[in-house]
Amino acid sequence: MKTTTSLRLRLKVSALSTQQRKRQTECGSPGSGVPQTSAASLTDTVNHPPSLLSRWHGLLAGCVMLATSAQAAITLSGRVTDGGVGLSGIRINYSWIGPFNGTGSDFATTDGNGNWSSSGWGPGYSVTIAPSQAGYTWSPPSRSVNTGLSDIGGLNFARISYSISGTVSEKGAGVSGVAVSLTGALSRNTTTATNGSFSYTFLRTGTYTITPSQSGYLFVPANRVVTLSPSRPAQDFERVSALVTTLAPTDVALGDATLQGTLVGEGTLPNNVRFEYRAGNVGLYTSTPIQSLPPGTAVTPVKATIHNLLPGVIYTYRLVAANPNGINTAQSAEFAMPYPGAGKALNLDDHDYVQIADNNSLDLTNNYTLECWFKADAFGGLRGLISKYHTVNANGITWPRSTATARGAFTAMASSSL
Repeated sequence: MKTTTSLRLRLKVSALSTQQRKRQTECGSPGSGVPQTSAASLTDTVNHPPSLLSRWHGLLAGCVMLATSAQAAITLSGRVTDGGVGLSGIRINYSWIGPFNGTGSDFATTDGNGNWSSSGWGPGYSVTIAPSQAGYTWSPPSRSVNTGLSDIGGLNFARISYSISGTVSEKGAGVSGVAVSLTGALSRNTTTATNGSFSYTFLRTGTYTITPSQSGYLFVPANRVVTLSPSRPAQDFERVSALVTTLAPTDVALGDATLQGTLVGEGTLPNNVRFEYRAGNVGLYTSTPIQSLPPGTAVTPVKATIHNLLPGVIYTYRLVAANPNGINTAQSAEFAMPYPGAGKALNLDDHDYVQIADNNSLDLTNNYTLECWFKADAFGGLRGLISKYHTVNANGITWPRSTATARGAFTAMASSSL
């Protein structure tokens, strides 16, 4: 009868799975309490005298436990999700310490619904379980259980992931159908919805580049670079048919200014560009003549000179570009038309004047206009504002005298031919 018992136990051991054999640190099954060599040793000792068998009573009891475990193995199981969605292909690592301090490790993989399981466990094992996927963290990070005589389920894990979202718009309205690519730690592609929104979910930590694209258009900015975590909402873009930029003006003096800007085309369409300007921040704009630029993608300088600007006035201006896909207006800029520099202040009375030494380069041979801006603190009577004499023997020319009341301001202008 004991011999028969030994043969049954050895058959049960040979029928165990690969994972069970890995965990057979004690008598072929976790929790049996007997070294693997003990089953064979029992075969050699069953015919010994009864006094010897009594010495192996504990060993026989452990092997009886092996038979029980092999017939009713314990299963550990759970599910892995992200946002409630089951995740397939996730590796579940587990390690254990057996009843007699034997150790080992193995892993399982989630199925298409995120479920995982590991069977063939016996009682008396301390098991630590943890999911693994590069770039992700988990809640909880791991679980620890002690096996008994029944299955243990509900060993679930939630993956912690991140998202990137934003909107593509044009003049405040969402634009649908724009391709948005994501590259970096992961690569994805999507298209904006009817309201111009886009999103990427279930992303791992890392650095990503977001790039919108659509034939015939440019986007501001051209792309965005973000790092996760945390999640990154509000990654927005503006669609434009041409990229126009208003720059600082040059040659701002004496009523003139040269407006500056740049244009970047999308490569297939010509653009008509112009500047718009006005005094202050209200009122209608005045436009400069239209300039036609051929298709291209290079940064193209644009400039236009405007005249008859008033001193002391702040002007607002902007660059505008138009092509068959739409009109794009750059941000406005400002400049102030300065008063001419005085050089230095003078106190003038009946005998004061400013003299410039005689120089041939100052001789005028054509019609000319001289303009003098004057703000007087106090003066009266006739005053000659500007006089010019070529040489001692040359004809002298004196411009018409002007009068002004005290603390008045006036401009004296004269034209003459020499």
